[in-house]
Parts: sequence; structure tokens; C-alpha cells
Amino acid sequence: MGAEIVVEQDAAKTPESGGEAYEQETRRNTRQTTRNVPAEEQIDRPTKTRKSSGSGSSSDGRAMLQKALDLLAESRRETKRLQEALREQMEMTKELKEAVAKQEETVREMGKQMVEIKDQMTEELQRVREQLETIVTNAMDGPQRSYADVTRLTPFLPHNDSRTLAAPPNPTDVLYCTIDV
Repeated sequence: MGAEIVVEQDAAKTPESGGEAYEQETRRNTRQTTRNVPAEEQIDRPTKTRKSSGSGSSSDGRAMLQKALDLLAESRRETKRLQEALREQMEMTKELKEAVAKQEETVREMGKQMVEIKDQMTEELQRVREQLETIVTNAMDGPQRSYADVTRLTPFLPHNDSRTLAAPPNPTDVLYCTIDV
């Protein structure tokens, strides 16, 4: 059983005019008009009201209720589908953020390697310059010999080869080819 509460206000008694008497009268009216109504009557009441106003039958109401339930179920399915799509997108976003972080780390490492390689190349270039300067300085300080001078001295230099002769070769036995410019 349910309870139905009907509150009626007497037009002559207002909060401004009655004060406490108004509040007591309102409570009394509420108690007097509260009555117990069976739950079945409360459920059927809107239907009866509709019937009397000519808006349709109880089967129309049930059809509308069924349609509302169907729409609610469809809405829930759509919400679940959208939640799943959102979850997938968030997972994809997470994976992309991880990939970006890895790429940024790779770029930082490559930058460090480039600096190291540049430093190594600078050091290597400095060593090559020093060697070149040493060669140029030695070439200018010593006597200038021609190719012919160098080749004439070569056969008389001792060899550490097992085929070395006991006596130096005769200059007539050696063939020379010299070109002087």
C-alpha cells in the first residue's frame, strides 16, 4: 500500500497573516488529507486519467514504455561501444606517446654521438696537420735530391735479405733508368 498526500492551502490563511496558526492549520490539513491508497490503484491512476481524457489505451502506454526501454537499451549499447572506442583510442595514444619518447631518446643519443664524432674528427684533423707540417719542414730543411740520386744509392744499401751478395754489385751489372726533369 502506498500513501497519497494532498496539501490544500486555505486562501484566507497565509504566512503573513496567521504566523504559527497558519503552520498548525497546514499540518492538520496535511494529516487529514493523507490517506492510504493501494499500490495497484496508484499504478493504474495515470492510465485511468489518460483513458478519461481520451489519449489512448493501456496497451498504448505499455507500447510507449517498451519503446522507452528499447531506446534505453540501445543507448546503453551505444554508450558501451563509445566507451570501448575511447578505451582503444586512449591505448593507442599511450602507445604513440611511448614511441615519441623512444624517438626523442634516440635523437638525444644521436646528437651526443654527433658531438663525439665531431670532436674525434677535429682531433684527427689536427694530428694530420701536424704530420703534414713535419713532413714539409723536413723536406725543406734537408738537401734537395733528385729521383736519380735516390735510385743510384739504393743498390748499394745493404739488404737484410738472404739473397744478399758477399761483394757489392758491379755498377756495370746494374741497369739504371733515370729521368731528370
